[in-house]
Amino acid sequence: MTTAAAAFEQAFAAHQQGRLDAAAAGYEAVIGLEPGHGEALHMLGVVRMQQGDPVEGARLIGQAVRLRPDDARARSNLASTRVAASRFDEAIEVARRATELAPASVDAWGNLGTALSRRDRYPEAIEPFRRALALQPGRAGLHSGLGHALGMVGRYEEALESHRKAIELAPGKAGYRNNMALTLRSAGLTAEAEAMLRAIVEDGNTDPDYFAALASLLRKQGKIVEAISAMEQANASAMNPELAGRLAFLRNYVDSTTIESQLEQARQHAQAATAGIQRLAAADADRDPSRRLRVGLVSSDLRQHAVALFLLGVL
Repeated sequence: MTTAAAAFEQAFAAHQQGRLDAAAAGYEAVIGLEPGHGEALHMLGVVRMQQGDPVEGARLIGQAVRLRPDDARARSNLASTRVAASRFDEAIEVARRATELAPASVDAWGNLGTALSRRDRYPEAIEPFRRALALQPGRAGLHSGLGHALGMVGRYEEALESHRKAIELAPGKAGYRNNMALTLRSAGLTAEAEAMLRAIVEDGNTDPDYFAALASLLRKQGKIVEAISAMEQANASAMNPELAGRLAFLRNYVDSTTIESQLEQARQHAQAATAGIQRLAAADADRDPSRRLRVGLVSSDLRQHAVALFLLGVL
């Protein structure tokens, strides 16, 4: 009869080989044999994260932490799930505890820096990134994270040095070059930023964020036609309401834009915005006239409303 320990070893070996389905099945078998096996729950949660299911990953890793509250590695990974869910305050708390439990953990310090950055607490994020890099200076992602934090507090020279190091360690990682381009833009080095963003998209990278970043930079320079071209490519790569709205906004600057074309753009925007919406049956609402009325706002443009976009030039 297979023991939980033997089953875990087999599952972990499959995980290390990148065979995620086999690893998940193996970890589930371990949990079936020993429901309170904290490490199996932890690693199954990691697999689910890697398979693109952050909700299930967070649930499983959370169970593991409750069973083994002093497991720094599980806490560090739990912090990652909280960042993925945009629960940054929780991520900071969990990651900070992980660094207390394991001060020599590169991942714990890196996750703390990431969580602080995502919470816009950039001055505080710098030290955790530096602590992580002191432990493992060859991690490109940590250099990029440090560069972003430094850039956001206006320490551009140091930021660009960190970005260059990240690119040196991982020259094929477009995201690190994009991060450097954003810092160059913030530092007022517009030509250098534009050249780097153009190089990224010319290398065949199809992530719409890169085209959108290039379009935004070109718009700031008054290169509207080029900005529209870049945004059209972004929108073609990932049709979504935000990109469609930005594209419609840019086209308003072109004299040849007609009322008819604007209406067609609006229709495309609406189709993109409603594509994933399911119609719900009417709820059995309480019709008591003395009941407090609750009003909700639903908008595909929430946080990217057209009014805000038109005010960009004066903000």
